[in-house]
Amino acid sequence: AARQRSRYTYEAEPHDFVERVAKKARRKNIAESEIQIWKKNVSRFPDLVEAADKHRFDGNVMASALLWRPRWHDSLDLDGWHWDTKWKRTREVLAALATETSDLRIRFAVLFVPARMQYDREHLEFLRGLGYHMTDSWLTEKSRLQVALGRWCGDRGIPFVDVTSAFRTHASPTELSYRYGGELTAEGHKLIARQLALLLTTQP
Repeated sequence: AARQRSRYTYEAEPHDFVERVAKKARRKNIAESEIQIWKKNVSRFPDLVEAADKHRFDGNVMASALLWRPRWHDSLDLDGWHWDTKWKRTREVLAALATETSDLRIRFAVLFVPARMQYDREHLEFLRGLGYHMTDSWLTEKSRLQVALGRWCGDRGIPFVDVTSAFRTHASPTELSYRYGGELTAEGHKLIARQLALLLTTQP
């Protein structure tokens, strides 16, 4: 038991995050020129690199800018990465929930919370700085998932609560999520709660 507990208290030794990612890229046959561009990009964020070296930041958002560039393409691109499979699974889950809640006579609605790059320009520019090819349409248009969910719900008479507009018009969009991540802050959760309360007071 003591040995098992020690696993959770052990603090890993610092490691060279940038070089480890570069080695993975070479194993994936990514061109050396792209690796060097990525290194230059991440060097603009020394605090994040240091945090990743010390295991205080997982560095995934930085590493993916080199190892998995299509990461953000599946939301806005018409030819999204694995879109068909993901949307099929989403429909299956929603259909099961709609059936179960109907049988139990529970009101069912679908809530769409936008990705951070859909309302926070500062975060969009951060991703661009890492090397992602991000378009300004993230900040103005609907994502593919957003449109598909709205249509799916509309065809079935299911309320669809899209809080994107509320997030985009918020006085301080950067305060709705934690820095460098998509997790909502207390303010972000409060904003969603207000939108849900509005639904409950306007829907019969």
